[in-house]
Amino acid sequence: MSGQFLIQYFGAAAASMPLWRAAAASFGEARAWAAGMLLAAAVFVWAFGLGAGASIAFGVICLLSGLALGADLALPPALLAGVIGAAGHAGWREAAYFGVWNWGVQMTLALAAGIALPLLAWLGYVPGAGGRQQRAGSSLRAAAVRTQIAGRRHVVARAPASLLTTKD
Repeated sequence: MSGQFLIQYFGAAAASMPLWRAAAASFGEARAWAAGMLLAAAVFVWAFGLGAGASIAFGVICLLSGLALGADLALPPALLAGVIGAAGHAGWREAAYFGVWNWGVQMTLALAAGIALPLLAWLGYVPGAGGRQQRAGSSLRAAAVRTQIAGRRHVVARAPASLLTTKD
């Protein structure tokens, strides 16, 4: 089933990218991206209540969070392109901007793994332990959901008001 969930997630992301670009054209790139992050946070709230065998509900979460991923894939590069143009560096500094951007993304992933793996061990997760993991699994689920919601809420809360109230 995990393959089917991954296909749903990434398929929804790919299919939603044109919709997010249309939302950006109507409401502004920053506001559309904020809406995508809020959608992702709202979807992850549901994940906390899932029990074993909730395949249909998990499939819905994969689909909806994939729709939100489409915003994360389509809109940040467009925002960065706007920053490059506004700085007057279009045509000669794009590689530096996108290089720093991608380095930041990779460092974020490395930091997440560096925090998550020790946290999993601290919460008692042991790969392959099966049913003995119920208490740890509940803690892990709560930590994952809270992290997703808090991270996205933090980004939206810290966005300059001008990005969220005016059309780009």
